[in-house]
Amino acid sequence: MAAATPGGPLQGTSLQGELLGAISYAPGTVTEQFTNGTTRKTQGAGIAGGPSIGRFGGRVGVTDWFEMAGDYSWADSGLELRGGAPEWTPLPYAVSFSYRTGKGGTLGGHDDHREFLVRGEVYPRLWLSNKSRTHLIASLGASTGDRVQTLYDDPAEFWMMREETRLDGALGVEVRNKVSVLAVVALPYLVLDHGPTYDLDGVSELDLDRVFGFAVFFKFGLSFTLQRFTGGPRPERKGSERKGLGE
Repeated sequence: MAAATPGGPLQGTSLQGELLGAISYAPGTVTEQFTNGTTRKTQGAGIAGGPSIGRFGGRVGVTDWFEMAGDYSWADSGLELRGGAPEWTPLPYAVSFSYRTGKGGTLGGHDDHREFLVRGEVYPRLWLSNKSRTHLIASLGASTGDRVQTLYDDPAEFWMMREETRLDGALGVEVRNKVSVLAVVALPYLVLDHGPTYDLDGVSELDLDRVFGFAVFFKFGLSFTLQRFTGGPRPERKGSERKGLGE
């Protein structure tokens, strides 16, 4: 399962609904250890997702510089807090804290999945027109937690759990107009440290060798800016900027 995608430039006091589809890929090798002392290695990959909707969620901009978010999927759900500089500043950025859990998902065997993520995010402006604006999405952070792992090599299929500490990155593009949001984001990760591997099926003793993986998310959302009830006034902009921001 992949980390949550970066939320894009902070929008001030606002409401945003999101639908996300994704595909993830994580190669690896599983070593099975049998009671008679023999072992068997299986090379494969954990592959999940597709063009269908995988997550849906929402964001609430509480102030110009603070936002809360939540999402739900068939496998897990998550909560996020973000603070930073909003979209209309020279370099929008955010620092985010998020927590994900497998409890409540419709896919069985994920109840013990949990992860904590802290990351920094920057959103340099790439393009601004009268109808839309485009920002680069770039982030880097670290996460830790007990994570569900999968590996497939037909007909073999493994479902595992292990504690991991990861270096998490993200790189993508977001396009906004007055109310709609479109984004494509790649989320690679590198495993920095891990604990022992546990077989969720309880059939055999397993050892997983996996050091990296990635996911690609496709996001569509609707965002509505509200009249701000706290924070300072928004700086004056040129006419083209006001149009690009849907004002």
